Amino acid sequence: MANAEKTTKRNFITVDSGKFKTKAVRRENGEVVEKFEVSTKISTTTEKFSTSRTSFVVTLDGKSSLIGAAGGDYNYDTSKAQEVHRKATYLAVSKLAKEQKTPVVLSIGCPLSVWFNTQLREDYKRFMLNFSKDDPRDPNEGNFDIEFEVDDKPFKFKIEHLIVYPETSGFLIKNEEKFVGRSIAVVDIGGLNVNGVVYQPVGEDGLLEPNEDTFFTLNKGGNVFMTELTKALNKRFGLNIQTYEMDEHFKRGFIKVDKQETAKIFQEFTDAYLDEIRQKMKAHSWSVETLDFAWVGGGSLLFKNHILDNPVFEDSLISDNAVWDNAEGFAQATEDAFED
Repeated sequence: MANAEKTTKRNFITVDSGKFKTKAVRRENGEVVEKFEVSTKISTTTEKFSTSRTSFVVTLDGKSSLIGAAGGDYNYDTSKAQEVHRKATYLAVSKLAKEQKTPVVLSIGCPLSVWFNTQLREDYKRFMLNFSKDDPRDPNEGNFDIEFEVDDKPFKFKIEHLIVYPETSGFLIKNEEKFVGRSIAVVDIGGLNVNGVVYQPVGEDGLLEPNEDTFFTLNKGGNVFMTELTKALNKRFGLNIQTYEMDEHFKRGFIKVDKQETAKIFQEFTDAYLDEIRQKMKAHSWSVETLDFAWVGGGSLLFKNHILDNPVFEDSLISDNAVWDNAEGFAQATEDAFED
């Protein structure tokens, strides 16, 4: 990659396909020039195209799926080697690539559990490139064609390189100079799960690498928290609150049916949630009283005030761009690598 000619035209596209939302960016000349996002939901369909503005029919190997808000259910499997992630990624490429004849340098994130295992990482690349099990090609060599359809329109792209980054690292990449040479604990609160890991400086240059012994996953992201809170409130007050309402209620800090009691329930649920995360930290060798913290992922914005009100986490860094940090950070690292 380092020897690539700067004059070569490429589509630098990065996709962060989370369990709740898939976020993607195209980067050009050192800047993010275009974004795309879609709900990471899937259902089978016999239709050729979607009439919804938030969903798309993606056809791969003759099998069609509806991807997006109208696409049925979320996938709660902790693996990213799932059809919904592959098709959401291909969909993002079709939406962001300027033209099909221009090669694509595709950057994607993978769970830390996959990142720490070389074979799983290779298997994940092969899956995302739609290789068959007996395909002898090396996914690291590049220049692979992918063909699919979106809403009955055919697409064919050449993937010049597929580059995989560990999820949670995007914020650190974007702020590399700030963190070089210092340990930083990163907590990524996604929609369906929470991932945590301590990054530590390695080598003479002090660049950060995730410490495998400190990695944990809690299968209780922000959306799962909200679902449980909604059920508890409905049971307590005999209401019919819907989960789509809860972000607004939570930000306000109470529900008007009983401001004092609902505020108390909000606080109790949140304290218990952060304590659950903290117990995971301690179980995986985190010195929570001495580490510096960075909270990323969309859920970190939801819990921002609660996190900063906790004495242990009061000095935490919380990105204002938490939803897009992974995609933007991966894109920055990839374009920089080609320029070098």
